[in-house]
Amino acid sequence: MGGAERSLLELIRGLPRDRFEIELMLPREGPLSVAARAAGAVPVINPWPKALVRAGRERTLVNRLLALVAPLALVPVALRMARHVRKHRVDLIHTNGTKAHLAGCAAAA
Repeated sequence: MGGAERSLLELIRGLPRDRFEIELMLPREGPLSVAARAAGAVPVINPWPKALVRAGRERTLVNRLLALVAPLALVPVALRMARHVRKHRVDLIHTNGTKAHLAGCAAAA
């Protein structure tokens, strides 16, 4: 886990549990979902296509091309997120990362 994930976990740990029910929507199970549970959050898995997870992480030609179509690949992710937000009456969405910003913004709208 990098600095963004560690910062997110610190934010989760600092939120008062008497005011917030914390869910953390993630693209897959992994070290962050384990750490989120330990910090008191409920991980919600919203699967992403494998190519989307890789997009932008490496400076290869393939990943640069994937980054161009990433917004289209995020559409089903954002739709699932929006359904969850409506169903669970989510009051606040906080995103960590460019792809999550795009999906979260669309879901919040």
